[in-house]
Amino acid sequence: MRSDREVYTMRPLLLAVLLLALAGCRQPSKRPQELAQCHVASRTPQELVHCLAIERNWPADSANAEGLRVQAANDSAVNDSMTRVAREFNVYADTMMKLILRLGRLYNQCLGAGGDTCENPDMIGRVERLSREREALIDSCSQLHSQGCIDALDSDTAHFTPSKRKVGRPTAR
Repeated sequence: MRSDREVYTMRPLLLAVLLLALAGCRQPSKRPQELAQCHVASRTPQELVHCLAIERNWPADSANAEGLRVQAANDSAVNDSMTRVAREFNVYADTMMKLILRLGRLYNQCLGAGGDTCENPDMIGRVERLSREREALIDSCSQLHSQGCIDALDSDTAHFTPSKRKVGRPTAR
């Protein structure tokens, strides 16, 4: 049989073992479920951070990290979308330039044949409209800081002078 002294010295050890056993039996974290609920209820990363920090009582740094992760995913999707729009514009511009050149050749053939009813295709006006559309798209890419979008517009498939624009980081105001 053990003495009272031995039992007394083993008490802290037994208590530590019991606490470790209880800690291992705790319920799983509710965080993934809370994150999913807040994600569904939020339209913006700021609303997500508010939901997590205020309504679900998450630590501010954890809630902010989730908000930044969602914002980065949103920014990436927007940049990918703008790059796709730029590539589609290149296909459109290529097709339009071919049509404009074809109209010019037909107009010249009509004039060469002495035709009195030749319709002027206004080639310069059409090219200028395409150029304005391209510049507007480049401005949109620059505002979103999407270098991939600008690079797509300046690719070999574009029939315009390269923009020489580079997207930089936004400056603090």
